[in-house]
Amino acid sequence: MTKQNQRPTLPVSLKKKRNGKIFARVLSCFLLLAFLIVVIIMWGDEVFPFPRPTARYVAYAILMLVPFAITGVPHKLIDRSFSGTVLAVNVKEGTGTYRMGSSIWPYTKHDLVLTVQTDIGETINYTALSVGIKNHPSSPVPNIAKIEYQADNFSAGDRVHKYYGFKHLYVAPQTEVDRAHCIVCGTKNDNKDTVCWSCHSELISPDN
Repeated sequence: MTKQNQRPTLPVSLKKKRNGKIFARVLSCFLLLAFLIVVIIMWGDEVFPFPRPTARYVAYAILMLVPFAITGVPHKLIDRSFSGTVLAVNVKEGTGTYRMGSSIWPYTKHDLVLTVQTDIGETINYTALSVGIKNHPSSPVPNIAKIEYQADNFSAGDRVHKYYGFKHLYVAPQTEVDRAHCIVCGTKNDNKDTVCWSCHSELISPDN
């Protein structure tokens, strides 16, 4: 396997950033759970004054799900790494509606979807970015510049690496002048930079 195809080593600073986010998410979930348990024990009957115990227990169970919904534990921690080759780059558009007061407005969503052939033989559609735009009189023209900017970062044939805990993909440089991709915010940087100019995170070096 050539060096370009190999997954570069994740810098220590990015490992610490990822581990810190995971720890903060888990800790927040634990603290919220502990707080709600105390509320239920101390004031459960007052908060949910239902005549039937079964109704209170159902309310308690629903309440205990709130910390998981807020913190994203565990579904936002279920992630994986992969390496592969981009087969196609597509921007998909979807529509829906949302309510603002008594009015209903259209909702437009744009997804940047990469079709990737992984090194283990899977073909996956990876959503690199999603942008939802609420179309109402104050913003009648959908702004998809962010999607278009990210779409320009990829092309068929690119070698990409997904690192656990990071949304944005690392694109292996094809030439010495290719720009470096930040896996934290997705910004392109000069190939000689070691730190992202946008979010100041350390950049992955293809030589690692």
